[in-house]
Amino acid sequence: MKKLTANRNPIIVRLSRLLVFALFIWIAYSVCARFLTWLSTLEYQVAAAVVAACATILISTLSLIFSKQYEHMRDVRQQHNQKKIPVYEDLIHFMFKTLFAKKMGEEPPTEQDMLKFLSDFTPKLIVWGSQSVIKSYASFKDFSSKGAPDPQIVYLFEDVMFAIRKDLEHKDTTLQKGDLLRLFITDIDSNK
Repeated sequence: MKKLTANRNPIIVRLSRLLVFALFIWIAYSVCARFLTWLSTLEYQVAAAVVAACATILISTLSLIFSKQYEHMRDVRQQHNQKKIPVYEDLIHFMFKTLFAKKMGEEPPTEQDMLKFLSDFTPKLIVWGSQSVIKSYASFKDFSSKGAPDPQIVYLFEDVMFAIRKDLEHKDTTLQKGDLLRLFITDIDSNK
């Protein structure tokens, strides 16, 4: 069975939505006009009590709707973070393993190891990575694939780490370029 929406003309869909919206506005206007007409026939004290009751109901309903919406958005964000964090940790661990293998007396990852990592990591990044993480990682990967050693590569890696931290909602208002690198590179200021 074909989907009906796939064959619909977008102009007709927009016009029908506009028509439904206009109908909603007209109904809301009609109800409000009748309510105000009815309210004007009441005594002042009764009308004031009705307005206060309506305002209380409206404010309570709106606050409930907004709080539920906020809770839902927070839950979705937390569920996404539960999926993102392992992906980001895999990248950071692999990069540190690559950077520190010789200092730890281990063999650095081979080209085959890197290809295996990239083939496992890239689909996860596409699904769970934010735009800024994907863009900064792509810049880092493009620059590193040139093969020529360049100290600039560590700053591009730091950009990836900053993008990850931002995506995970860290408030890095006082961190500056080089601050994350100082955690594992002792002479970072001499490379600026």
